[in-house]
Amino acid sequence: KERPDMVAHGDRTQHLVEMGRRIRLAREGRSWSPEDLAARAGVTGPTVRAIEQGKSDVTTWTLRKLSAALSMPAGYLGFGG
Repeated sequence: KERPDMVAHGDRTQHLVEMGRRIRLAREGRSWSPEDLAARAGVTGPTVRAIEQGKSDVTTWTLRKLSAALSMPAGYLGFGG
């Protein structure tokens, strides 16, 4: 059975780019640098930059840390809507 929360393999790159854009816009809306978000989320600045550029996959744990730091639902950051 297909799960609605799973992204088709062919759409993976586009999904990462869109997720990174949502995270970047949320960060910029708070006037935070990538390093500010990283410090608040307990990750590194390079990790935040790679995610925002769609160049890195995101573990569920990292997405939860970012969403907590941004006070936004992980589902929105990960999948939009």
